[in-house]
Amino acid sequence: MGTEHTGRSRFGAPNGSFPPDELWNTATEYYFEAIYASGVKMIVSNRERSGVTWEGSEGSVWANRGQHDANPKSILDSKIGPNEIHLYESSNHYRNFIDCVLSRKETAAPAETAHRSITICHLGNIALRLGREKLKWDPEKEQIVATPKRPRC
Repeated sequence: MGTEHTGRSRFGAPNGSFPPDELWNTATEYYFEAIYASGVKMIVSNRERSGVTWEGSEGSVWANRGQHDANPKSILDSKIGPNEIHLYESSNHYRNFIDCVLSRKETAAPAETAHRSITICHLGNIALRLGREKLKWDPEKEQIVATPKRPRC
């Protein structure tokens, strides 16, 4: 989507529960939506199967660490054309990192992209803890924008 150097602008519909014994402080049950400036919505939930699902106008594709599925199944047989987007391929991140240190090229998993990715989880956790129906995020300043509080029950 070309968003690896930016972030989500809004977080909504947070719902979750935290362990009562405070052994750790991360939600064990969770659901929230991360909405990009383009309107694309990412749903983060423990209620869905692990991995990532992309939904498009012609169907959906699911992937998780070497496993793939699609609906319709025919999507799995499609070929990416020469003028379409091709993602960086790396079968060994350790080797890729060493090669990139030597060549000065960007790695398959750059630190900035990882930072922007984990920000989703941190902001979702904040929205869950604050009980905010909507949490606005300024991805340029990397700051939470003031939003009204939702009363907690």
